[in-house]
Amino acid sequence: MRVKTNLKPSFGICPNLRKTRGISEAVSAMVLLTVIATVSIYAMSNSTKNTTEHGLSISDVMERKGMRTQELLSVISKNVSQDKIVLEVINYGTKEFLINKIFVDGNESAFTVLSAEGTHIENRTLMPRQILSLHVPQSGQTLQILTDSGNIFNFDLGF
Repeated sequence: MRVKTNLKPSFGICPNLRKTRGISEAVSAMVLLTVIATVSIYAMSNSTKNTTEHGLSISDVMERKGMRTQELLSVISKNVSQDKIVLEVINYGTKEFLINKIFVDGNESAFTVLSAEGTHIENRTLMPRQILSLHVPQSGQTLQILTDSGNIFNFDLGF
């Protein structure tokens, strides 16, 4: 059964839009893919550049780890007063190392290094199986020793 109407057939929702021109979906998809590819390539090149400039190879990391495990430090005695800390330490590792910095409760502090005989050691280097005395002119609860290889030794000074 056919119903007669006076309506003209239209193609699409808005037949007037057929008269305007626009960018086809294929061209807009190509532009979008080009932008995404450009941004991805730029991000990957920056990531690679940062990795090569700041990263270490696996052999470098293993070598540093091996050097740090050769640095071993132990406290023989400690004397903590209101205004100073005196630690006697021994390097029982196989490698000599330099004391770069000392931190008391997280704050960098001045320090002096004396040999077991009481002579001042300017270079602050601990030789293997050597006992040294560290004098810090302030007091606190914790003391951290930072070595030249980046190794950190933590000591609790609490009573």
